[in-house]
Amino acid sequence: MEIHIKIKSIIEELGLNNNSFAKLIGVTSTTIDSITIGRLQPDGNRKKTKPGFDLLQSIITYCNVNPHYFFGDTNQIFINKPNNILGLHLPKIITVNLDGNE
Repeated sequence: MEIHIKIKSIIEELGLNNNSFAKLIGVTSTTIDSITIGRLQPDGNRKKTKPGFDLLQSIITYCNVNPHYFFGDTNQIFINKPNNILGLHLPKIITVNLDGNE
């Protein structure tokens, strides 16, 4: 399986879109789009960008992805799949009334 398909699978398994996945791992959505969708070429075809080491390392670190998944040694995508990956990175908001009570 090609690397862009593996990255698409990770995004789908996490229930994210390219934009939210990009924010999670600290890259632009254009970077993820160029890997998963490809960049439009003058001849009308799309050429997919190959991810670099730093990007793969970010995916492994922030998403608990099994590094062996990228090399085809296993079909197990995650070491431990988080229940709510976005919940780990979003700020918690508490509203209070004028008296300071929640």
